[in-house]
Amino acid sequence: MASKKEKQIERTKKNITTALLQLLTIYPLESVTITQLCKKANVGRPTFYRHFLSTEDVLLQLSKKWFEEYLMTAKAAYERVPRAETLDLVAFDFFRKNNLIVEMVQTKAFYKMLVGDLGLRRRSIEKEFNLFDDQSPYMLEYRVGGMIFVFARWFSGGMKESPEEMAEIFSTIYSGMEQSAG
Repeated sequence: MASKKEKQIERTKKNITTALLQLLTIYPLESVTITQLCKKANVGRPTFYRHFLSTEDVLLQLSKKWFEEYLMTAKAAYERVPRAETLDLVAFDFFRKNNLIVEMVQTKAFYKMLVGDLGLRRRSIEKEFNLFDDQSPYMLEYRVGGMIFVFARWFSGGMKESPEEMAEIFSTIYSGMEQSAG
């Protein structure tokens, strides 16, 4: 059970994160100052720097938290249906339920951070779940890059397709890649 101090730390970090997300609905990340963020979160600068290095760090820690939530759900789903498409379905479903992520992705700075972060995380998922037989680093990068651009297209198109439809699109793409590689 978390101590009173641990609960306070989590509450403070959540307040800072929430304040930043609210500011990002008005300003681009590059324009948000630490002073502005601290005022919005009702914390002092020393408190901010006790928990974060920068506004970008706030978003990176949030992204890490989101990924941990996704991974927990993905592992459970993969145990039931061990296919790459299962992980994709969970990812699309996760993004649809967390549409705040999609709103943030529309900002250039967060998009750039998220692309790099998604790439790293997808690479680790493919290795952890041993999703594909190929050992080619080029095929891995092709899949990761393609996945990022498909997600970006889905976001910018208003996520009209269901997570199931998007997972099926990925399944078709994977099948085509296997046929061309084989």
